[in-house]
Amino acid sequence: MSAEISNDAFKASMIAQIKEIQEMLNELKIIKRGDGKKSIKRKTAKRKTVKRKTAKRGTISKRKTSRRR
Repeated sequence: MSAEISNDAFKASMIAQIKEIQEMLNELKIIKRGDGKKSIKRKTAKRKTVKRKTAKRGTISKRKTSRRR
């Protein structure tokens, strides 16, 4: 009887470890896929040209004389 219990416990622990290892492998695959896609899809950066605004020409304001009190 004790041999069957220890055998069942051993099987259960092995199955649990196998599941943990499978989950870790799946995470590694996801990480590897993510890194590979970034390097493949990466394109050269295009420089945007910025148009400068021209200075506005307005009328020259006349000087105001100060009021005398």
